[in-house]
Amino acid sequence: VRGLGGRIDSSNGNKKYSNIVFAIPVDKFEIFRMEIKNLGWEKLFSENISSLNLLPEKQSIEESQKWVVNEFTTLKSERNQIVKNHTSVISGLSLRLRSIDQEISILQYELQTANADRRYQIESRLSQLSSEKNNILNEQANENKNYQIKLNSIDIRIKNTQNELKNLGLKDQKLMDNVATINGNISLRWVSLWEMGELYIPGPMVVWLLFIAAIISYFFWHRNSYISI
Repeated sequence: VRGLGGRIDSSNGNKKYSNIVFAIPVDKFEIFRMEIKNLGWEKLFSENISSLNLLPEKQSIEESQKWVVNEFTTLKSERNQIVKNHTSVISGLSLRLRSIDQEISILQYELQTANADRRYQIESRLSQLSSEKNNILNEQANENKNYQIKLNSIDIRIKNTQNELKNLGLKDQKLMDNVATINGNISLRWVSLWEMGELYIPGPMVVWLLFIAAIISYFFWHRNSYISI
């Protein structure tokens, strides 16, 4: 088996029986088969060959791979959209913060020389801007938090589809390896002389034994008759 590039998966036996489970390349099977047949007499050799249709399993794997690839593509597109939306939101919030900071700076500068009425207006506006800024900062923090949650979630789904695709690839490779090899087993059994006779002597063994016994009896009878004369 190993000499033809095959492998022995298991073996067991005793004095009267043994069994070997093996796998061998398809292109070496005929050579292996002839070598096994040549190990003993032809009538002591029996062969059973069966085949398994692996096409449905192959088609099932390919369909699963196609579905997973589509799912992976969809998830990558969703991830890109999540990143794009987040970038757009953060950019808009940052723009609003810069605008508020600029207005605060201008008002604080004006506050230094403003009269009482204008000072009141400026302080009121600064208070309003400070509140708006805090709201935007909170909105920004929530956006970053939600973004990270969404990103982690979709990254897990992407990783799962990658693992599933990898497993399908391994399953497909294993199937192709099975197609390229033949799995079988060799059973050896002790054969008695009686069974050998049944195989090689035409007719029932009992008849032959009775015939031989009759011949022997005839010779003994004939010999005894000759001695008596």
